[in-house]
Amino acid sequence: MGWIYAISWLTVLPFELTAASLTIGFWDNGSINIGAWIAVFVTALFIIQFFGVRAYGYSEVFLSAIKVLALTGFCIFAIIDNVGGVKTDPRGYIGVRYWKDGLAFQNGFHGFCSVFVTAAFAFGGTELVGLTAAENKNPAKQLPKAIRQTVWRIVLFYLVSLFLVGLLVSSDNPNLLDAASSNTKDSIFVLAIVNAGVKGLPSVFNVVITLSVLSVANSCTYGSTRKSISDPSLDRRLFLTLTYF
Repeated sequence: MGWIYAISWLTVLPFELTAASLTIGFWDNGSINIGAWIAVFVTALFIIQFFGVRAYGYSEVFLSAIKVLALTGFCIFAIIDNVGGVKTDPRGYIGVRYWKDGLAFQNGFHGFCSVFVTAAFAFGGTELVGLTAAENKNPAKQLPKAIRQTVWRIVLFYLVSLFLVGLLVSSDNPNLLDAASSNTKDSIFVLAIVNAGVKGLPSVFNVVITLSVLSVANSCTYGSTRKSISDPSLDRRLFLTLTYF
């Protein structure tokens, strides 16, 4: 089971590195070969992992702080834009206009359920908070707190942000048709800002997307190298901690 877990993360790693490299196309339109950016990002990940779990922890604190601040700022921006508070947005008050005429649930119940397949992949990795028990001096105290924070972060930063962005971008927007190619010019968050006519901010948020993808790649290298907990006592304490939670 440990080897399957390690291989699953190693499978995701090339995908994340490729996606991060594609985000650069937002600025250079593919003028630089994607392989060059992959090499740069692989080197950066190697340097982080070379300095051990402490470097991984500090880098994730930094990257997570950027993501939290960016999503918090986006939620505030989305609310203001939705009620017509952004002067550069010609749409004025938006409300729920994009949810009318069946646009809220494309392809009906079947389309709604099919989204869960992609969502399940996106939510993968939340178990890493338990994997860090092997690196924690007091997992019985720290893990319940971290797990509770994970739940609230999913509710606030996943569900709330997606709800708000769904109010700003129509599901039949033609720029979303190429989203499956990982082209972040078609990211729904970037589209929401572009539609509002705010200059400069799309590039800022695209940087956040690039860093977020690299954060996942960083977690891939961490998770794949810790396929099991070597100390049986830690394994028992982890079980007791999760039972307590």
